[in-house]
Amino acid sequence: MNHWTRIGPAHVPERTRFQEKPKYDEGLYQVGENLYAWMVPNGSWGESNAGLLIGNGESLLIDTLWDLKYTRRMLEAMAPLIAENPIRTVINTHADGDHWWGNELVPGAEIIASQKACEEMRHIKPMSMILLGKMLGKVLCFIGAKQVGHWFQNMVIPYDFQEVSPLLPSKTFEGELHLTIGGRDVQLIEVGPAHTQGDVIVYIPDLKTFFCSDILFIGSTPVMWAGPIENIFAALQKIVQMDVDIFVPGHGPITDQQGVRDVLS
Repeated sequence: MNHWTRIGPAHVPERTRFQEKPKYDEGLYQVGENLYAWMVPNGSWGESNAGLLIGNGESLLIDTLWDLKYTRRMLEAMAPLIAENPIRTVINTHADGDHWWGNELVPGAEIIASQKACEEMRHIKPMSMILLGKMLGKVLCFIGAKQVGHWFQNMVIPYDFQEVSPLLPSKTFEGELHLTIGGRDVQLIEVGPAHTQGDVIVYIPDLKTFFCSDILFIGSTPVMWAGPIENIFAALQKIVQMDVDIFVPGHGPITDQQGVRDVLS
């Protein structure tokens, strides 16, 4: 039985950003008391998830999105929830642009990331993604892997990086950091290097929920920029043994303990 429910109007396109049939609705899902997940089907490049915790006149946003258009869409859907609970804190779970290049649309918020993630962020430029996709695509096509090459060439087509001005975190940490948002304990746990050098997962103990970021992909092929893969497995093995009911992946649909075990197997 699912412990999450879609709320409010959803953006339900006939196709995903990569012209696939959506496997679930794009939009806000309530996963606990005052806790929400923003879900984007089907979890491919840039189709990343985010989170929102509200309470007592403030909100915590877990990740922004890859460009301003999609971040605006998410914030507009959250508007009724954050009207009296403005976003005071943003957590960037790692350095991939699809989890922080929308930061500039949350002005005045404290932005938190791990120290290693922040160091990586300083060297990642939005327009470099376009060049990277084109370059890798051409190389792969040249060596005969045309299908994969065309995929790389097309991976950034749905996104517009022209107006993105990356806003770096204003606060960093190493290891663990505990926050109190709306009277709730929120634990930031650094598990990198794994997917990237500075991966962070977010635990809300009393709601038995983890926002796993790109340590967890559901229904799509995971990507690993840093590694080793043993660190990803170790993080997942640790959290699946905890008293947690809901796992929000960085990409793909919300899942439960069995879903994480399936990934580990």
